[in-house]
Amino acid sequence: MTIVGGALELIGFALVVVQLARVQRQEFGWPRFIVRSWGWSRAKLRRLLRRPGRVHGVAASLLGELGASGRVSVRKGMGPQTFDRFAAIEFNLQQIDSELAARIREVDESLGKLRDELSATRNAIEQQEREQEEARKFELRSSLAWEAWGVVFFLCGTVLSVMGSL
Repeated sequence: MTIVGGALELIGFALVVVQLARVQRQEFGWPRFIVRSWGWSRAKLRRLLRRPGRVHGVAASLLGELGASGRVSVRKGMGPQTFDRFAAIEFNLQQIDSELAARIREVDESLGKLRDELSATRNAIEQQEREQEEARKFELRSSLAWEAWGVVFFLCGTVLSVMGSL
């Protein structure tokens, strides 16, 4: 009875310890000493094996982001007479106004597209956060159940060990 009780105590204790470690890692990440020692050992292993570091393609991603656009503007030249100069100024001013209106429309359209993309991205992020929160709650509930079973095993093992000792 004492051996069975000790085995049940060990099983219960192991269940509680494993679940507490899992919850701690899920909620707060790995403990710092594990992260530091893991990083230190990886660095030592990398130096021993003389593995070159990774190089990421930054230039390629930057080239993909750059875009080019061009515009052609028509301007009327100034004539020798005052009337021709005023006509040229009026024509050029009308051209500038129409170009400005076209650019404002383009900016408004691109701003609308960006707002739509931002809204869609925000909705996707909120949905993902809700799903992660639900998964987190499910994990915590299951962890609580495992810990409860661990406590039950531990208590049963303690009772059996005490009964075996008597």
